[in-house]
Amino acid sequence: MRLFRAIRGLLVVLATFNIVLPTRTVVAAAQRAQQLNVRKDLVHVALGKNGQMQGQLVDPQGKPLADHPVAIYDARRAQPNPKPIAEGRTDAKGRFTFHELRPSAVIVVADDSVAVCQCWNSNLAPPSAKQDILLVTDGKIERGQSPIGELLFANPIIMALLIIAAIAIPVAIHDAQDDAS
Repeated sequence: MRLFRAIRGLLVVLATFNIVLPTRTVVAAAQRAQQLNVRKDLVHVALGKNGQMQGQLVDPQGKPLADHPVAIYDARRAQPNPKPIAEGRTDAKGRFTFHELRPSAVIVVADDSVAVCQCWNSNLAPPSAKQDILLVTDGKIERGQSPIGELLFANPIIMALLIIAAIAIPVAIHDAQDDAS
């Protein structure tokens, strides 16, 4: 009987957790945090004529990466599935160019490289602003080769199950000991 109550209590906790913190919100927050942690420093970029931003994507050895997708996202919008404000591909020399961008904070994503940029009009840009950006891929991604810590702590569903188990198991053991005495 106590075991049945413990299982019922566990199901109530699971249902409550899903209502209070929907999975979609947890997944979106984890993806956003992972994306922004790739590169923490802010890059100041002076936009060219007609809001032009240009840059280059290279590997860790400095070799240009041709025909790779590059996307720009608005850094001010924290949406679960943000839509890029601009998309393109690198050319044969790894270069990319975007037009008609407005001065704002943006996130530039190419492969596993992410840069947070503050775009400025060229006449208002600080002296440290760059004319173009350089994105260097990390080169450490090995698909399907995640360490166990990343698997456990990056996946919100597994993390939630671990927390629930950490609460439910001691409660079930305690109830079982009460039945024995």
